[in-house]
Amino acid sequence: MLQSRQNAQVPLFAEWLMQERQRCERYNYFFSVVMLTSPKLSAWEIVNRISGSLRKSDDLGTVDGKGRYRCLGSSREFALEDQAQPERQEMVGIVLTQTDRNGALRAVERLSAALSGQEQVRIGMAVYPDDSTIPEELMALAAGGLSGGGAQQPA
Repeated sequence: MLQSRQNAQVPLFAEWLMQERQRCERYNYFFSVVMLTSPKLSAWEIVNRISGSLRKSDDLGTVDGKGRYRCLGSSREFALEDQAQPERQEMVGIVLTQTDRNGALRAVERLSAALSGQEQVRIGMAVYPDDSTIPEELMALAAGGLSGGGAQQPA
């Protein structure tokens, strides 16, 4: 279960995805996972460039090397930790709620447009339940797209 601000332990991204999966199973929804990274831009710089391209219902945050997810913007009622500036090595992780593959592809197009001129930003995505029903596999597929091996890697 996710922790509130009162208990500032940062959840793993897989835990965040597990909660979304449970919600989607209950209501028969889709959701998509998008991961972004760049060797030249920090996660914070990526977040600043794309935040206006997301819906209010999308969960935007950073994922560190240990898989911890710091939510920076969310429609959920609680906030996680303080919104400290992400580290350079962190990736940006987005949960596109109630979004199937077509919606995710459109969202990735919007993100790509917001990042135009930033050739070094890599984007990968995976869709629940089409690509996998297991949060860790969804993360791996989306992260795999960052290096060319995942479910989706837009140009």
